Amino acid sequence: GQLEDATLAESVASEGRTPLESIALPPSSANAALDWKAWALLVHVAGVVVLVGWAVGQLFVLWRATRRATVVANGELHDRFLAISRALRTQRPPRLLFSPGVPSPISFGVLRPTGMLPSEMLTRLTPADVETVLAHELAHHRRGDLWVNWAQVLLAALWWFNPVVWLLNRAIRRVREDCCDDLLLAREITTNVGY
Repeated sequence: GQLEDATLAESVASEGRTPLESIALPPSSANAALDWKAWALLVHVAGVVVLVGWAVGQLFVLWRATRRATVVANGELHDRFLAISRALRTQRPPRLLFSPGVPSPISFGVLRPTGMLPSEMLTRLTPADVETVLAHELAHHRRGDLWVNWAQVLLAALWWFNPVVWLLNRAIRRVREDCCDDLLLAREITTNVGY
């Protein structure tokens, strides 16, 4: 042990180096360029961040719309809404909101089920048409479409670079709307004429 240490010290001294300089270190990785795999990973992560940011932004827009919304908690329309909810056998009736901040009817709220309609819909549509729209939004809650929608958002964020995912998402949304319509027609909550 002592002989080896002395030999190492002599060889280092003869070359004019300090003991720390004699240890061979790998080249600095700070100066190494990123290979294509690292760049691909960075682009993928950036795409995920952008899509998750977009989803959070949409949630914020929805939250603002609910802040300006009017809660329908009583009256004839609310009673009809509850009757349709019972006919569809929803686990718990969602909140019913009317808001000037939404362009079209929307169902949301996995934890707090909510159906929100544009305020001007009450003046544009007949009461029967409003009931059909309400029934359609309730069908989304009954079928569990909100959970599926969140799964789609997650998959789209992770696989954003794959065009097949986007095509499938669009097809699933279209089929989901058709399934809600079929559910209402099968339960005779509305008719083809109503649609």
